[in-house]
Amino acid sequence: AVKPSDFRTLNPKLLVKEGDAVKAGSPILADKTNLSIQICSPVSGVVKEIVRGEKRKLLAVLIQNDKKYEHIQFNVPNQKTAIKEEIVNVLLESGLWPVIKQRPYGITPNPAIEPKAIFISGFDSSPLAPDLDFTLKGEKESLQAGIDVLNLLTKGGIHLSLHINNHAGSPFHRLERVIFHTIEGPHPAGNVGVQIHHISPINKGETVWTLDLYTLAAIGKLFNKGVYDLKRVIAVAGPKAKKPAYVETLPGMAIREIADLADTTNEVRYGDEVGVRYISGNVLTGDNVGIDGYTGTFHNVITIMAEGNYREMF
Repeated sequence: AVKPSDFRTLNPKLLVKEGDAVKAGSPILADKTNLSIQICSPVSGVVKEIVRGEKRKLLAVLIQNDKKYEHIQFNVPNQKTAIKEEIVNVLLESGLWPVIKQRPYGITPNPAIEPKAIFISGFDSSPLAPDLDFTLKGEKESLQAGIDVLNLLTKGGIHLSLHINNHAGSPFHRLERVIFHTIEGPHPAGNVGVQIHHISPINKGETVWTLDLYTLAAIGKLFNKGVYDLKRVIAVAGPKAKKPAYVETLPGMAIREIADLADTTNEVRYGDEVGVRYISGNVLTGDNVGIDGYTGTFHNVITIMAEGNYREMF
């Protein structure tokens, strides 16, 4: 599922219809206020359904994955000789532009504005979060390519925050052309907004960009291989998970793909039968999508919990 609701302030314009064949990187949606900002398909296959809600609001575009993962090949400039305009145009064309966020407000960046700096959190402190050192351990080349590209878009540098407990042993510590910061403390220490507040607060009239390490790796793959590749390793965890696990997937995956990892045996509390809740994201900020839902673009964990539909004394 490609869900426009994952992107704040995006006013979606549909670019496909049911039955259309698409490849990974094919434009699916565009922003009506700026048609150069596009959201692309993460897989190759056929557009199965256009899901609409009340007043015909566009909720999702469902794509039947053909498991072939055919990609559109983008013409990318040489990283060493590229200029800012070329980088921006490739990010817009490939669909990776909306995955970057502009602060304040966490909205899609304005291509005409140069940010004060770009901030990336190198760890996640939220409940049951995946270990990013593990999930991205094989992506050092892509991460470095992404940093080299983004350095051309701002004069303030790329700021990467690592946790003080393991920053020296983290594979991200070997990245170059990065301004490192060490952060300590419990959640929300891993939230990039908290890190910006302590490192370089946003003053009136200023903007900064943020992105996660998965997006940084995708940008690196785009400029190394010329393809739109959002494959990532995410965590499946929670009290109702049979065994916490890591799975390789793509944003928009159907929750039913991991249903066998959930403990769905009937549980009775206080005389009430308890169901299972599937959350795309963590328990604090994730979305309750249900067994028939799909993962979000910016989520790196699926949390499986008891539904809580039971009455408890006092």
